[in-house]
Amino acid sequence: MLDTLLPVQDRKVVFAEEEQHREHFIETRQSADIRWLLKNSVKNGMSKADVNRVLGEDGEREFNDSNLLANEGLYRADDKVYRWGPDRDGNSYMLVFRDGHLINFENFSDEWDE
Repeated sequence: MLDTLLPVQDRKVVFAEEEQHREHFIETRQSADIRWLLKNSVKNGMSKADVNRVLGEDGEREFNDSNLLANEGLYRADDKVYRWGPDRDGNSYMLVFRDGHLINFENFSDEWDE
């Protein structure tokens, strides 16, 4: 879909910026880089493999997820939670997948900008 919304040159700029943040996060574990990736490149409906590619590492299955999945009736018992991180500040980022696709993802960008 991004292909149809942005001209080729603009797509190259976006992908170059994404790659720069991914490489910097892998190298330094800066929270600003993973948060940029989550805010700008991760979208509902992505597969775990897509999210792994964007963030530059494999998410780990979070088996202690019952409290999160019980939250506000948004999730089902068969949903799966994966964790990325931690960043250098010790933050981990947990995302919920249903049938192999990211669901109910909110990037919390307003909170991160404070």
